[in-house]
Amino acid sequence: MAPAPPPHGGRPSRFLHPAQIIASEQPCVVTSILGSCVAVCLVDPIAGIGGLTHYLLPRQLGGPPPGRYGSLAIPLLIEKLTALGARRSRLTAKVFGGARMIGLLSRAAGEHVGEKNAQVAFDLLEELGIPVAAEDIGGVRARKLIYYTDDGSAWVRRL
Repeated sequence: MAPAPPPHGGRPSRFLHPAQIIASEQPCVVTSILGSCVAVCLVDPIAGIGGLTHYLLPRQLGGPPPGRYGSLAIPLLIEKLTALGARRSRLTAKVFGGARMIGLLSRAAGEHVGEKNAQVAFDLLEELGIPVAAEDIGGVRARKLIYYTDDGSAWVRRL
């Protein structure tokens, strides 16, 4: 049994749906459920500004919204955070999700979509010089994620 998540400490709560991006200069607690999708969580711990994206596919295959695709969602999250006052040079990342879920999206060109989603996150973050402080990737079970935007702490439980 996973330990209980830390208390919210008076922070407002929000739920992050697939294809959404949340960036906040105010402390908040964001909850999301991830299967093959990936959440990239970023924080500038000095400014207390953070956010995350929950994307479904690694690269754009169709039209909007850009939050559906990791290759677009991650740069957009960075743009939103820096517009709020975060410094890109101080951002650190945490990456979660990318499970091998049963179904149509689980098999694409020999690799499963969760694997591809995770790889695009790691490739982009490395390219942008943003260090990954923690990760919980892969497996065959969905995850519940609780993320604190002001300090970058995260709690993950396999479902």
